[in-house]
Amino acid sequence: MATPAQTIQDALRRVAQFRHQQAGDPALARAIAEVKHFQVRRFQATCADLLHHPRYARAADFFAGAVQRQELCQP
Repeated sequence: MATPAQTIQDALRRVAQFRHQQAGDPALARAIAEVKHFQVRRFQATCADLLHHPRYARAADFFAGAVQRQELCQP
């Protein structure tokens, strides 16, 4: 059975492989960018209360921006 650390390392390797594949396929890269843009718009619409809440606004805005900039899950 894999340890939690091994599970995380395996997931990061899969992300790196996927990003390498994306880098070599412009059509795939465009499709992924479109999905991420949709995700940000959906998040902004469904989590508007968090984006305007004094306690959670900074975190919600950071998350939305990170998805848009494709910074999440960078190995």
